[in-house]
Amino acid sequence: MSNKLLELSDLGQSVWYDYISRDLLRSGQLKRLIEEDRVTGVTSNPSIFQKAISGEKVYDHELHRLVDLGLDLHGVYEGLVIEDIREAADQLLPVYEETEGRDGYVSLEVSPELAFDTQETTDEARRLFKLVGRKNLMIKVPATEQGFPAIRDLIGEGINVNITLIFSLDQYRKTAQAYLEGADKWISSGGEPGRIASVASFFVSRVDSLVDARLDEIADPKAKAPAREVKGRTGIANSKLAYQIFRDIFHGEPFAELREKGVRVQRLLWASTSTKNPSYPDTFYVDNLIGPETVNTIPASTLAAFREHGDPAPRLEVGLDEASEIFSKLEELEINIDAVMDQLLDEGVEAFAESFRKLLNGIGAKRARLLRGWGHRSASLGELQPRVDEVLRQCQEEKTSEKIWDGDAILWKDDPEHMKEITRRLGWLRIIDVMLGETDAIQSFVNEVRNEGFEYAVLLGMGGSSLAAEVFRAGLGVQVGYLDLAVLDTTVPDTIARVEDRIELERTLFIVSSKSGGTIEVLSLYKYFWQKMQALVGENAGNHFIAITDPGTSLGKLAGENRFRKVFLNPADIGGRFSALSYFGLVPAALMGVDVKRLLMRASQAVEASGPEVPPLESPGLWLGVIIAVASLAGMDKLTVLISPGVEAFGLWLEQLVAESTGKEAKGIIPIHKEPSGSPETYGKDRLLVYLRMDDQGDFDWFVAGMEKAGHPVVTLRLHSPVDIGREMFRWEFATATAGAILNINPFDQPNVQESKDFSKQILGEYSTEGKLPPGNQHSVDDEGFVEALKELLASVEEGDYIALNAFVDSTNESFNAFQAVRAALKDKFRIATTLGFGPRYLHSTGQIHKGGPPKGIFIQITMDDQVDIQVPGESYSFGVLKAAQALGDYEALKSRGRPIIRVNLKGREDLQKLVQVVKSLD
Repeated sequence: MSNKLLELSDLGQSVWYDYISRDLLRSGQLKRLIEEDRVTGVTSNPSIFQKAISGEKVYDHELHRLVDLGLDLHGVYEGLVIEDIREAADQLLPVYEETEGRDGYVSLEVSPELAFDTQETTDEARRLFKLVGRKNLMIKVPATEQGFPAIRDLIGEGINVNITLIFSLDQYRKTAQAYLEGADKWISSGGEPGRIASVASFFVSRVDSLVDARLDEIADPKAKAPAREVKGRTGIANSKLAYQIFRDIFHGEPFAELREKGVRVQRLLWASTSTKNPSYPDTFYVDNLIGPETVNTIPASTLAAFREHGDPAPRLEVGLDEASEIFSKLEELEINIDAVMDQLLDEGVEAFAESFRKLLNGIGAKRARLLRGWGHRSASLGELQPRVDEVLRQCQEEKTSEKIWDGDAILWKDDPEHMKEITRRLGWLRIIDVMLGETDAIQSFVNEVRNEGFEYAVLLGMGGSSLAAEVFRAGLGVQVGYLDLAVLDTTVPDTIARVEDRIELERTLFIVSSKSGGTIEVLSLYKYFWQKMQALVGENAGNHFIAITDPGTSLGKLAGENRFRKVFLNPADIGGRFSALSYFGLVPAALMGVDVKRLLMRASQAVEASGPEVPPLESPGLWLGVIIAVASLAGMDKLTVLISPGVEAFGLWLEQLVAESTGKEAKGIIPIHKEPSGSPETYGKDRLLVYLRMDDQGDFDWFVAGMEKAGHPVVTLRLHSPVDIGREMFRWEFATATAGAILNINPFDQPNVQESKDFSKQILGEYSTEGKLPPGNQHSVDDEGFVEALKELLASVEEGDYIALNAFVDSTNESFNAFQAVRAALKDKFRIATTLGFGPRYLHSTGQIHKGGPPKGIFIQITMDDQVDIQVPGESYSFGVLKAAQALGDYEALKSRGRPIIRVNLKGREDLQKLVQVVKSLD
């Protein structure tokens, strides 16, 4: 059977395909259409893309990727559409080159919502043409009164234009005139004549659909017969008359000069050529609109029909008198053809606009599901599920999410003192938008210090002022050419000396980071390095220091007096542990070369996903908060977190957020981070397992599967890249706030942290007076009584307890591994959870839950003799003394609360393995 489509090109008509989709491009179908059917172009419109993107799952993976890049709704839409347009243009490029630019085009429509705005249409067309970056692209602009000047200007700039939604002959004349004026402008500006191309898309079957409907409404019996005679004939007649106008203009005087200069004609393109009325032949509009210098853009079903049984013959200039008579008859039948054409234009613009809205809504729905975590989270909760479902339902009824966003303090507490404190601590909800506005200023500062030769940065901070930077350092790394950051959140002199040994002071920037401005560890570290820099660079010492603090603090005053290079004043309405995405976290991150804008974009997606209007089940933050709170109330209060190695430091920040926020009033969620994994039978029934899994790092898959099989509740949160840390930070902040509401506690205070500080201050006072520290009740690992004392301590262990190792020791790989071995031995022997905290860091992290949370902790405090000691300038004590006082202070604070605790001091590194052996040898 012969292919009727092939004869069209011989008759001077080009066939363009009125459809585009990723499957069409990737399956090789377009290539076959080009090769076998002589298809020489592709047209698109919002309706086409709406059908393609909503109907083909092949788009889902790319949509997922675009969402993960942090793009908004229009950005995702363009990412999907532009890729298809570029690929179609590339596949049609050989046609474009073979026909010397006559064919081989793909069309992309300017948003139809701009159809009645000349400037916005022009600007958007320019942007899209540049964005696609293909010379065989046509931008589609509707033939509205506002569109004609845009068409003229775009053609005048060398942008190919497909003028669409032409229904009337008057519209067509104005379209042709806009092209002539634009082409003249292009030539006058020195443009290459043959470079520009344009088609005028004249719509056909829609004309018949509306005219036929009007004819069917005629009630006069005498007019019914004449009406039947003209049904189905207006669209073709209209098109034939438009073709005559085309011939008069482009083969007559109006175009003569431009033709002489080498400008292409603006071909008529027949659009809407599928048959809408089933009583008409399926190739009706293709058969009757064949003629030279025209294009027919044909949808798939009509193309297949014409290929098989089309009737190719030149008919455009046949029956012209009859075509004119059609309009005379319509006038006699009182059909106002001008009104019909105006209605068709209005309806056409609105139909495409509605399709565009549906397209965006469809993409938006998929984007929302991705943002809300349907592709990033799952849970196997077993017996917890019904209660979780019930609390989620309650949250929906009580509008919990809305109340969080509204800052309704009564959600957590109803007494005035707590409510006042809570309302001053909710700035974290909106800090991301604020920081997005500061990224350029932060980057400018980073470039300044880089240009001045700084190569190192040392952050002096504690708790919420330091942990986010530690996470970014470990998870996102230091980029080439940026500052190598070290975080000093300790008073252990061995650690301080180790950090100092690896930096070059004259090329180091010190970040003094403290929300309150008066943290003893931070100020002591500042005094030490300030003295060092004064000795090295004298009065220029301040050039090596910046401060991050709240407005009005003593640190801000100190920075001003000593002429610090820069002071970043953080919003005062954010608590320290909720400040990761503020200056406290972002300035150190930027100094390391982290793309903070992208980090914040990922966080902003989490904000959007947990917005006030989002149903609880779909809100990733609220959903997670409900689960961990319900688990805690059910006795599963050991939040055991497993994190893929690439971002495992995230757990350090998470520990503080959860422990310090929820551990009060004898309630709380106890975070268990980096606990050595074991067989499921060594875990009690007090566990909720949360697995943060990087896509390419399934290190704990085997363990999580085993725990789930054993009946432990498991939540899995998926990360695609380390920058997802930004998303997770907000998710967990929102989850923690939600959990606080369910537990009826204030998650924004830390009432028990001060207890250890007060004891330590008292001990330092005694040291200043007496010149020595109180001995305390301390064992040596070699003491004969140590094993018995340890056995006695552990004899009090009950189901649901946890053992905490609190180590005021230099945090090295050697010490960490030794303590991990101790944790593993204790967990396996007693089947209870274990934690490890290095002091004094943990005092500002899990220290709150140790004292104010559930009375389930069994504490082993470990200290070690310092290999070196460092004097704190201006004080009577050294860092070693300060560390010891903090250890004693925490010991006394825990004792005062009746917590079971034992202290053991290690003489040196060799005692680490002795401690491991003692614990392993316990009966």
